[in-house]
Amino acid sequence: MTDSVRDALGGYLYQFLGAAGLAACAQSLGASQDLNRQGVGVASRAGAVVHEEKDMDVVVHLAGTHSAAGVQFKYSRSATPRPIEGSELIDILDAFFRSVKLSPNVEFTEFVLISNRHFAPSADQLYATRNDAAPAAALRPKPARGKRDKLAQRVSALYGKAEAAGARHTILGKLSKDLSVSQTMWIEAVKAYASRRGVLPLEFDRSLATLLGRILQRTVEKPLELTGEFLNECLLGVADARSLAVNDGPKSARAAASEAVREFIARTLVDDPKRLIRRELIEEVEKQIATHSLVFVMGDGGSGKSVLAAQFLQNEADRRFAAVALAREVEENWAGRLVREWRSPAHPTSFCIEELAETVARLRHANPDASRPILVLDLDGIDEATNEQRCAVQRLMHQFWRARGSEAADAVLLVTSRSASGTSEAAMDKLVRMWITSDLYSGVSAKVGKVFVTDFGEEELSNAARLLGEDCWRRIAPALAASARGGIGPTALGDEALLSGDSQAAVPAMVNSLRHPAMWGSFVSLDHDRRLLVLDQQSAALSALTERFLVRFCEKVNRRHISLADRRVLDALRAICTAIPRGCEELSRRDHWIAPARGPVTDDEASCLFDEAISYGLIIENARGQWLWRHGFVPDHLKGD
Repeated sequence: MTDSVRDALGGYLYQFLGAAGLAACAQSLGASQDLNRQGVGVASRAGAVVHEEKDMDVVVHLAGTHSAAGVQFKYSRSATPRPIEGSELIDILDAFFRSVKLSPNVEFTEFVLISNRHFAPSADQLYATRNDAAPAAALRPKPARGKRDKLAQRVSALYGKAEAAGARHTILGKLSKDLSVSQTMWIEAVKAYASRRGVLPLEFDRSLATLLGRILQRTVEKPLELTGEFLNECLLGVADARSLAVNDGPKSARAAASEAVREFIARTLVDDPKRLIRRELIEEVEKQIATHSLVFVMGDGGSGKSVLAAQFLQNEADRRFAAVALAREVEENWAGRLVREWRSPAHPTSFCIEELAETVARLRHANPDASRPILVLDLDGIDEATNEQRCAVQRLMHQFWRARGSEAADAVLLVTSRSASGTSEAAMDKLVRMWITSDLYSGVSAKVGKVFVTDFGEEELSNAARLLGEDCWRRIAPALAASARGGIGPTALGDEALLSGDSQAAVPAMVNSLRHPAMWGSFVSLDHDRRLLVLDQQSAALSALTERFLVRFCEKVNRRHISLADRRVLDALRAICTAIPRGCEELSRRDHWIAPARGPVTDDEASCLFDEAISYGLIIENARGQWLWRHGFVPDHLKGD
């Protein structure tokens, strides 16, 4: 291969890389914008980047206008590139003018010269005249030396009867230069684009080779528009590949993950996570994930543990990748499946399912400066996992267990579960050993994060009541203050709670029911006047409250078990209430729940309903197989008392 051929190939390669780099910059990538080059500045305003259009190396159609910028590349493969002389700059102006004549429907408002070379003094002197009122003498064509003067013939054919110097000066006035631009700069621009879409360093060379080959192949056919879809197809194999950068806006993979979290909450949870923010518990979750890769969120049925985890996840989803799933629905390699779906909504199977470590490494590569963790997962209701899902859940949890103790953990798993037996360390040890390890030694629970979610305390309920207005708060506060005074130590409610003697205190038993977050959610959905009547335990108001509570319960059950429609659930609950003998205090799961529910629902459905009733706090399982109603006015309503 001769040097002239190598020079030509080097020039084409430089042009291909430059076109690809401009296209990558046109996708508004922050990493490329930091290059602070003139060509990048033009590309940042691009509506389309077209390669080899109308004899122009690249035409950048400017977004929102009918204007365009023309781009020409000049390359030298020598170690010390020779400078661009004034005469060559004039040739470049002529080339731009030729392209303008070939594009009568395009208004060129800018021209950009991009090269790895620099200007010689003669070119610098000529370039300095671009804003002069009259063209420089050097822009005038040289006098013809004879009828066969090819240069004169070329200039005459190009400019016709127009004044060549004036036409050249017009082009020069719109010209900007971007010199000493190496091939490496354009490669880095493409690499930044690819990295933000999850292309790892060891994958990039092959992706770049594919891109350059496709540019050559497609340009032979016709002018090629280098769209984001084209870059994605070449670099990643799918046209709709999303950016994995967490700050890349509403079309990014992170935004898709955040939307999936919102859809899960709307589909699965009854309580609105924004209705009441339990900030101290949120802060405790944040504290635990700072030092643990596996965090348990524990609580009784209806205490709001799932809502708390959802609140935390929604907060995190704006700045990192977040996802949630029911434990009974989780799949093997859940994280790997999630990321490939985030990367391509239409063609997720084009990406392989990777192990957790590989998945996290890919997300981190796309976000080298993002705060840790880069990925937060929420596995909801591990106590409800089926036998078929148990192995998948255990394997997932074990991956995070192996990363325990790492202060720089880049992935965190939250798991929610009903408390098995209180909130003691012994109970946590048992839970950890059940799901993660067969370690027989005590103290294993110290190796995981723990957040215990309980019913509202005095201060929490008082603050929640304040949000409903002074009327409700002044009714509830005295009952809470009295409860606090009944113990040892001062009340945390504040002195003003004790100064509400002009208001009738709410019935303490009713306030105690409102400590239950699930019941509180139904209470706040009532209108103001009815809330006040509930605090007096007025029967019609209690019925309205119970109806709201049961509607929300039925809604949750139906979302998780589509065959259990509202009417069937309510009929089963009424049958259960009716069948319980008066004065019976020891209620068994088999005799006082499943058996009387038979008819409205099947035995299997009754069993599911029992678990859901415990999960929501409708009933309490005080011993294995033994239960009782949590709120006495609920069965009264169901029986019609």
